[in-house]
Amino acid sequence: MPETQIDSKIEPLIAVRGLCKSFDGIIATDHLDLTVRRGEIHAVIGPNGAGKTTLINQISGILRADAGTISLAGHDITAMAPHGRSRLGLARSFQITSIFSDFSVLENVALCVQAQRGHSYRFWRPAAAESALNAGALEALERVGLAQRGGDNAGHMSHGEHRQLEIAMALATNPSALLLDEPMAGMGRQESIRMVEIIRALRADHGILLIEHDMDAVFALADRITVLVHGRAIASGPPDEIRTDREVERAYLGDAGPDRGGQADG
Repeated sequence: MPETQIDSKIEPLIAVRGLCKSFDGIIATDHLDLTVRRGEIHAVIGPNGAGKTTLINQISGILRADAGTISLAGHDITAMAPHGRSRLGLARSFQITSIFSDFSVLENVALCVQAQRGHSYRFWRPAAAESALNAGALEALERVGLAQRGGDNAGHMSHGEHRQLEIAMALATNPSALLLDEPMAGMGRQESIRMVEIIRALRADHGILLIEHDMDAVFALADRITVLVHGRAIASGPPDEIRTDREVERAYLGDAGPDRGGQADG
């Protein structure tokens, strides 16, 4: 689907062109074009099985695309390993929280600072005591509202705080682009409201690709929304346009067009 006129005037931070991926004949990404601009939150939504997770896994480097290209700040990263993409400024969160529950909040984030600087994980405990690593970790925790929790055991935090911590860990790698995969998953209403505030505050310094099932959060945050069905973008534009798009409405009501042979993910 073509980009809107206003978007075409701005160099994209992330650019996906003609991206394709299938699994044993099941289409997961179908010649997809998508961009994320600096200072923008671009949300990707769609019914279960639309291909959202496959998309974010391809951009982050977990999955290799069958065809098409992915660029980050003008660099072709299509064939690049995940750690190389991270070094260029790409970071992501996952649907399932991944933290070291036996370590402190600060140590979890300091580990990410250390990894970004190319040091071995084996020496992360003494490194976490270094002032330079602590400074970077504390700055990331401040941005997600956990600056006062640095000394606490990460395993004792609430689910919502775990999600905040995971975003702090992503921020500790000093990214320009953030891939947020279901950051509100499993949250209660008050936790979701807090997460919306955190993500909104990150917009100024990052380009954000947001995958989220919470439609209230999506429409509160997104500058643009792309709707996937069977790995194909059926609509892309500002939230007000997406709200009134009849094809989007049909997709969410379960009438998304002819059978495409199934789907590989959510």
